[in-house]
Amino acid sequence: MIFFLQDQDHLSLNLSLAEKTNLISELETQNEMLRSGSVNSSSGVNEELVAACESDKVAASRAMAQNEQLKEQLQELQMAVIKQVGSE
Repeated sequence: MIFFLQDQDHLSLNLSLAEKTNLISELETQNEMLRSGSVNSSSGVNEELVAACESDKVAASRAMAQNEQLKEQLQELQMAVIKQVGSE
């Protein structure tokens, strides 16, 4: 039962990581479009959108780093559980 829950947690983290990776890719594309001026908008709005995209990109990167840390912690906990069960 414990291993099933851990596998679900691991799968959930992997899905979250994939979603964050996609989000970063989309934001980078939007950012490049805005920088190249391919989006029709005024200069002030364009700069605000670029700044918002940069902020979102930083937030997504932080979320991905946190997900990686959580995955590592989960693996450490799994190993601790395996050792504990093995020693009993």
